[in-house]
Amino acid sequence: SQRIMQARLTNLIWLRKCAKEKGDDAMVKQITVERLDLKHSNKRLSREVHRYPQSDVTLQNRALDCRCLARKLALAGESNKGSLAKDLRISLTALDKEIQNHPTSPLKIAAIHFSSSIQEIMSDYQDIPKAMMFQACDDLRDVMRAHGVEVSDAVLHNAK
Repeated sequence: SQRIMQARLTNLIWLRKCAKEKGDDAMVKQITVERLDLKHSNKRLSREVHRYPQSDVTLQNRALDCRCLARKLALAGESNKGSLAKDLRISLTALDKEIQNHPTSPLKIAAIHFSSSIQEIMSDYQDIPKAMMFQACDDLRDVMRAHGVEVSDAVLHNAK
């Protein structure tokens, strides 16, 4: 859709140039107005796509918290896994409550898939497989990025 929009804008630029060369000032003005309207409608649509209601922001934050904990757990050494697994289970419970109170949206669907995947991984395996954990995190990341959310894959360690 972005390519189509850009092609339409380019076509209008060429039409405007042709109208200028012909000396048709009325056509130049009409094409200029049409091009400006197209640009403004494109900006308005892109802002609306990336604007989240407050409920989406809350769900987004809960999902990002769980994702961060899941990545930390996948990367953790044996000594830290117990406490991280407990923290992740608590965070997943909070995410599930938020999911129940949220209207259906792509973010909700991604959060449901993420939560169920992580819970299944944690319940079925004594030794948590990193690849499966990262895949669930990556799937959530991809959906969030597609909806304009900046998601970092860096795991920040607390300086103690």
